[in-house]
Amino acid sequence: MREPGAGGGTGRVAAALDTLAEHNDVGWLGYVIDIGVAVSFFGSTMGVMAGTSRTVYTLSRDGLLPARLGNVSARHGTPVGAVATLGVIYLVAGLLGVMVTAAETSYGLLGTYAGYMLIAAYGLTALAAGYCAVRSRSLRLGIGLATVLAAIGSALVYWYSFNPFPSGARGVVAWIFFATVLGYIALYCYLRLRKPLVFARIGESDRKTTLEVDADERAGATR
Repeated sequence: MREPGAGGGTGRVAAALDTLAEHNDVGWLGYVIDIGVAVSFFGSTMGVMAGTSRTVYTLSRDGLLPARLGNVSARHGTPVGAVATLGVIYLVAGLLGVMVTAAETSYGLLGTYAGYMLIAAYGLTALAAGYCAVRSRSLRLGIGLATVLAAIGSALVYWYSFNPFPSGARGVVAWIFFATVLGYIALYCYLRLRKPLVFARIGESDRKTTLEVDADERAGATR
């Protein structure tokens, strides 16, 4: 996550592999690399959308977000409301990024922010799994080891990302990440302390059995 222009080597080049291919008289390979990057970016975006759409869908079914975001495709059973909404948001964010700066710079900045958020999500999920295992008295060596390794790995990623602290545009991205985390913490504390009934509904639909969900959907269809 090095700032372009800082340090040495390929950190100075926007498309290092393309430049390397051109330098070694195999410039055509750069087109193959670009296609691979595009496919990778598309796959990463779809992966993120799959996870975030599920979160949006669950919060909608719990009554914490607009009901339209919980719409499900009658044919495929997929959360079309959440997927379509997030698709529009991602599209707008990508277009704004390209309009503000170069495409490769926008790709790098958005990818950096997404990376920060994903590492936080993965780390917290692993810690939550370990905590649940302890509470349910089902903690085993494998679970404990995986929890510790996930925590250490996440901490190392942030250590090398913020030491030294990034400058320029990537520094702004880092501060936006910190602001996002603080915002989520503040929202969590507010709901837990001031809106306990609302807080208790979070994840309610995920805790239901398949039969309960089917019954709710049939009841909603007859209204």
